[in-house]
Amino acid sequence: MPPNATSSSSTVAASSSEPPETALAPAVKCSSSTTSGSNSVFSYTSNAVTAKASVIEFGKSYHSTGICFLDHMVDQLTSHGQLGVTMKVFTTADGESSKNHHQPHVDYASGSLMDRSHDEDIFIACGASLGMALRDLVARRTALMEENTWSTSAVFLCPLDEALAEVTLKLCNTDDNEVSPSSLSCELAPYGNMPPKIGRRWIGCYRCNLTPTFFQSLFNELGAPLLLLKKMRGHNAHHVVESTFKAFARVFRACLDELTMGGSKHGCVEVGEERLASWRRKEEEERRSTLTNGCTDNDNHRTGSRSRSTKETTIEVNVDLDRCAPTASSTTIADSSDD
Repeated sequence: MPPNATSSSSTVAASSSEPPETALAPAVKCSSSTTSGSNSVFSYTSNAVTAKASVIEFGKSYHSTGICFLDHMVDQLTSHGQLGVTMKVFTTADGESSKNHHQPHVDYASGSLMDRSHDEDIFIACGASLGMALRDLVARRTALMEENTWSTSAVFLCPLDEALAEVTLKLCNTDDNEVSPSSLSCELAPYGNMPPKIGRRWIGCYRCNLTPTFFQSLFNELGAPLLLLKKMRGHNAHHVVESTFKAFARVFRACLDELTMGGSKHGCVEVGEERLASWRRKEEEERRSTLTNGCTDNDNHRTGSRSRSTKETTIEVNVDLDRCAPTASSTTIADSSDD
């Protein structure tokens, strides 16, 4: 389903006060897309800010949003979703006609928390352009599917130190009259526990309560019927926000691969499915496949390994991204020190 070529022509200036947690993204100027070779670039303008985004499979990333921590959050789609995301943000300065391209990992306001008139527009434009690019990726992946209609969903709980975030995503392609109203929920506040019951307002120059604005814009352009983001626990604002972005990357990749590759959900489960029962069922299916076929089709799995040794310990890590979550186990390495 291609993204809309235009949107409302009205504009809403970025508010100088912080928007509430549940605020919807205001109207924007326009959206558009261009194609360079096989890669499409999607552009979204909100007032003086234009964001351009493209997504490729298993590629490198480049981010220059003008807000360093937002660069870091978008990069989670590469680290945890295996997506090469390029996102460039251009801002028209007051009294100028040309747009200036921000530099990666450099704050557009030079780190000041006082003069940040473009913050909200950056979150809106970045979320929307990324949503358009992700929607295009789904469309390209499903274009060759034999089924006329399809649907997939995934839930993932992502820990990060003391924080734990849960994200639920559903993607589908059905007739409009069969789709229930789209639903977005973003329950992340308060961002940490200091000050008590209020939480942090800032992570560096990243305004915490604009996180729902980013996902609202992304959700609007992605065209998904369901996106739920919830903080299960967390005392550190950085960890709460980052675990949410990581979990979103995981569920998007799980939905994408299940639709077009027939693979596992990479540790995610279906919406409404009991997690432990799901993992045990998948383990049993894999065990039976091993007994029947003598293999688990591991040749098609994405795997990797790395080891490191010191005088005292040896650490070996083996990763299989396409295998269902195994039963937790640990191995104790004998201490080889001379003590």
